[in-house]
Amino acid sequence: MKNLICGIKQRGLSAWVRKPQHFLHALIMCAVILFIGCDQSEVDGIKKLGVKIEIEATSESSISFKISSSNATEVRYLVAKASEGMCDAEEILADGLPSKVNQEYIAKVNNLDRNTPYLIAVAAKNNNGIEVAYDIVTTSSKRYDEVTLDFSLVRRLLNESYSETEFALLFTDVDPECELTLVFNAEPNEILPEGNYSTDGGFNATIDAKRSFLSSTNGDEPIYFDKIDAKVQIPHRDIRDKYLITADMYAGDTLYTVVIYDYVGNMPVYDTSNMVFGYPVIREKNQGKCATIIFNTEDEKATLVLEAYLYNPNRMYLMPGEYKISSGESDFVAGDIDAQSSWFIANGYYGELVSGVVNVSIDDDYNYNFVVDVEDELGRIVKFEYSGFLPEMYFVDQFTLNSAAISEVESGRYRMEFGGSHNLSFEVCAESLTEGSYPIAEASEAQSQYIDKATFSFSSPLGDIAIKRGEMRILEIEEDFVEFSFELHSQDDYCIWKGRYRGVI
Repeated sequence: MKNLICGIKQRGLSAWVRKPQHFLHALIMCAVILFIGCDQSEVDGIKKLGVKIEIEATSESSISFKISSSNATEVRYLVAKASEGMCDAEEILADGLPSKVNQEYIAKVNNLDRNTPYLIAVAAKNNNGIEVAYDIVTTSSKRYDEVTLDFSLVRRLLNESYSETEFALLFTDVDPECELTLVFNAEPNEILPEGNYSTDGGFNATIDAKRSFLSSTNGDEPIYFDKIDAKVQIPHRDIRDKYLITADMYAGDTLYTVVIYDYVGNMPVYDTSNMVFGYPVIREKNQGKCATIIFNTEDEKATLVLEAYLYNPNRMYLMPGEYKISSGESDFVAGDIDAQSSWFIANGYYGELVSGVVNVSIDDDYNYNFVVDVEDELGRIVKFEYSGFLPEMYFVDQFTLNSAAISEVESGRYRMEFGGSHNLSFEVCAESLTEGSYPIAEASEAQSQYIDKATFSFSSPLGDIAIKRGEMRILEIEEDFVEFSFELHSQDDYCIWKGRYRGVI
């Protein structure tokens, strides 16, 4: 026991100097609490010597602990940073502070560093030998006022101020209230290597503290940091090259934190010449007067946003037509795209649109066709076409029918009239009225049972509605009950009218 040594001489509570690799050795040695016990049983007639440590409390700068001993004539203790290594019993008894003997004693050590592991060593002695107890405890971290910074854009700054080994990243937003600049040091490369970065390390620090700061757009003095710890990751390099960057930045009593998972502009540069855009998301706003149209590339690396004023706000769908980028020097009108509220983002760069047109059309199957040709303030041209069905667009209008009359005009031809919120009348050509589908068709084009288009009439309280195609379905027909459904496609717009009649004839 007396020979448990590390070859290190104690010189007071703050004078231990050890090699860094001894810290792991100390942790391993102290993980097993040696020589602890208060067993007062006798061994060969000799009462057993015992000593133990119990931690009472910790703070940022102090540790309190209780020492218990039995059958001792002398007890002393030492407290030092765990990174400075172990010590032996002789050192503790020679340089340690005295404790009460054979009774509980509360010791408190002050003026310690925060968030730092400390080794507590206690030696108890009597005429028959020496016992030693060890424990490791970490002081509390400083309490900081925490501020979370929220940024949506990050890009690498490329100019003469930064060398090829310096990765100056600017964290910002579309309308920034503040911006964060972090200057990383790494090997020359096209991208910032993954890993942990810190302002620790003096000359070899991997973040430049002097040139990293938080600036405010209201003109306040920039905030420089006492310490920065950051982690850089690219979690899914095989799928996308988005960076996950987290950083803790300490300034006085405030801890600023930032987390961003996004593409980093200029690292590397995203090729905007061959972008493939997916279907747009369309969000109505301003009581239907305008809509936000959002296109994202299929690889999610670029976004185009268009703020379009609609041709017919009463419709539940985006009316086709030509939409032009407008600066809004006069009031916006239908067909305008608000330049200041429309933008393109790629490579971490945001640019408002300045010119161009977007042509929108709808085909007979109600698929949308977009032809986009616009330019942003950075001179980037965004040109592409998209065609497909948009689930957000709603073309259907409902109408109700509450009366029906059927008469046979001649053999194989029936006159049908319906009334309600809309009026509907036509002649049906069929051998008999049976359950099934009856399309609206020209007599020369029809092959079987159909509605004669020449006799078809559909009107609302506001007037007649021209129909280009549609059908009636007889869902059920009995002697005293019938059920019909209608789907009618407008001639002059893109509405699909759907109605139903259930009742008697």
